[in-house]
Amino acid sequence: MSDGLPPEVAIPLELATSAPHGPAAVALWETVVQAADAAGLPVGLRMDFRLELVREAAMHAKLYDRALGPFAVVLAEADRDPEARWIFWPGLLWKYKWLSDALASFVAFPRERVLSVLDDFAARCVAHGFSLRPAENYRANALWLLGEEDAARDAFARFEAAPRDPLSDCQACEASQSVTHAVRLGDDAGAVERAAPLLGGRLSCAEEPERTHSKVLAPLLRLGRETEAAEQHRLGLAALRRFPAFTFCASRHFLYLARRGETEEVGGLLQRTAGPVGATSDDNRREYLAAAGVALNALADHSDRPRRFRLPSDFPVPNPDGVVPPSELAVAFRQAADELAARFDARNGNDAVSRRQQAERAFVRPS
Repeated sequence: MSDGLPPEVAIPLELATSAPHGPAAVALWETVVQAADAAGLPVGLRMDFRLELVREAAMHAKLYDRALGPFAVVLAEADRDPEARWIFWPGLLWKYKWLSDALASFVAFPRERVLSVLDDFAARCVAHGFSLRPAENYRANALWLLGEEDAARDAFARFEAAPRDPLSDCQACEASQSVTHAVRLGDDAGAVERAAPLLGGRLSCAEEPERTHSKVLAPLLRLGRETEAAEQHRLGLAALRRFPAFTFCASRHFLYLARRGETEEVGGLLQRTAGPVGATSDDNRREYLAAAGVALNALADHSDRPRRFRLPSDFPVPNPDGVVPPSELAVAFRQAADELAARFDARNGNDAVSRRQQAERAFVRPS
């Protein structure tokens, strides 16, 4: 792949293509892109390098914010010369899917920008002969994150009604997303029913059913199906070892532990899963901090004995100096989560995120 390239491009390219997936590989691809631009390489090659960066950042490292800028450059170049030989529109739209879905989870993006990107993605799907199914799926997710719950419900209905085509997510991912929407709408029995093909092994993919194990924890507990919930908790913890970037899954396991009073596992889960939190999206970070804070509070209720918690250097809560009681760390986590929720509410123009956060805390101590 590096044959004929200048060494300032070839060397980081060799490193990037051989690096394990993750933040370090993203940084190497960023170096490749910068070096290729500085060397004035052909536009098609420079765009290909950007698309590799987008793939690594969005698909593997889940660092969507690091993919947005490079993809915007690719899209602008494709619009400037849409017949260029390097352009493969189905591939570009597939990557656009990832990014249009991620935008609402970063609080810095205004509501209008989030919706305009979704509108642009939908228009491009139609222009290139594809179904609106993925666009409505991601619109439903974005509208939920924006606190527009009725509009999210309508978009999800349009998603389910639209035909599948080659741009659609795989059937396992779509089934998992339908579980998410059912949970959000308060349909616990429907969520568990929709999850059955995934949990029963009839549907699977690279990331499923690993993401779904945690999604059914709260519905199963609310339905009184504790034995099934315990099994999904066990399977979900094993999945986190394979997918450490799934901080959103860890959040649900924290709430499970707090609800069940299994507080002896809280410290270990925190140590195992805190690593990626500093680099994840704002909403995933908020969700993790809120849930872990609830679990730490439950641990403190059981035993507030001071202990050592080692957090990563980029963790959004300062690393405790020495040993601290869990209650002290729980306060710091709660404050950080509440600050993020307030920023989302300000961005959205409603209080939906704060209300949901309070509901999660109430879930742990049902009346």
